[in-house]
Amino acid sequence: MSANCLMCSLGYRLGMCFILSLWVCWDCIWGLVKDGNSTIGGRPAFPVFRAGAGLLLVHWFWGLSVFVWTRHRINYIYLFDFNPRIVDTPITIYNDCVDETLVFLILMLLYYKVRE
Repeated sequence: MSANCLMCSLGYRLGMCFILSLWVCWDCIWGLVKDGNSTIGGRPAFPVFRAGAGLLLVHWFWGLSVFVWTRHRINYIYLFDFNPRIVDTPITIYNDCVDETLVFLILMLLYYKVRE
């Protein structure tokens, strides 16, 4: 696949993540403001979603760190003693993060909407 196609696909999926994030934020805030009802933060599975979000943030920040190190030509592969044959590029890490975030947000919305 060409680089332009990969970037277009990444941008499209990032847009989907952004819209799903807005939807989750809307459901979290609007239910509390409108009716005073418990939002997703009051559900029993919220600690599981919070832990999943923490792991996703670690993955996103790892991609950002790899991007910065690559951009500034810091040899992080040597510093961390990684195997150079299996190290992912920042774009590959971002693609994985976007896929994981999409699944996370969809599962979060499904859990919240089914229990309403």
